[in-house]
Amino acid sequence: MLTIANNCLCCLQLFAPSLKGMVKDLDKQLFEPIRKRLIEARKAQSLSQEALAAKSDVERVAIGYIEQGRRRPTLPTLYRLSKALGMKLEDLIKNL
Repeated sequence: MLTIANNCLCCLQLFAPSLKGMVKDLDKQLFEPIRKRLIEARKAQSLSQEALAAKSDVERVAIGYIEQGRRRPTLPTLYRLSKALGMKLEDLIKNL
């Protein structure tokens, strides 16, 4: 059992750099457009992060982290934010 664990650790160390690159690419391709759309929609309605938090029941700090790219939003969070912004979830995530 210990040998298997050591082999897995070696594989992780071997592939870790490429996995980091894949995650970074995923962030750029998927979450960057979502982040920009959220910011644009919020600003188009002249909403502060605090006001959006009150409308969506998502913490203001979480909204800030999502907008800064420091947090990846879950699907339920995206749904609550899109609903609070008066848009369909599909409009927020289309063409990704």
